[in-house]
Amino acid sequence: MIEQKLQDDISLLLIRASLRAKHGLLDIAEKYGLNPLQSLSVCVMQPGQAVPMNSLSNPLSCDVSSVTGIVDRLVEKGYATRQENPQDRRVKIVTLTDKGAQIREELLRANVGMRMPGLGSLSDNEAKELVRLIIKTTGITLV
Repeated sequence: MIEQKLQDDISLLLIRASLRAKHGLLDIAEKYGLNPLQSLSVCVMQPGQAVPMNSLSNPLSCDVSSVTGIVDRLVEKGYATRQENPQDRRVKIVTLTDKGAQIREELLRANVGMRMPGLGSLSDNEAKELVRLIIKTTGITLV
């Protein structure tokens, strides 16, 4: 087991990195008239992949009822589509539009360039290891 000081250092660095990323994302999101949860929603959805609306509540850290309003705004802006799940009509699924996928790419790339410029210096293996370690230690997945 790692020593407490090292655990504290890792925790602090993760907090600082997440705050830096959050502020960068919000700066860029304003350009598209997106609020924080709307911009995060766009980022956590994978282009071409339909997801149940209720699955967005966990990565956004909000309740399912809030997701409805978030998705409503994304649909109004043309960034996402919502439809019934063909297997279960009680479940609504959300998919990024081409416009939403483009904005997602810009949000992620600009945020990295502004707030995490060192990521570009990692090799593919280092980046894959970083992803693996983040998932292992936080339990967070890519949705």
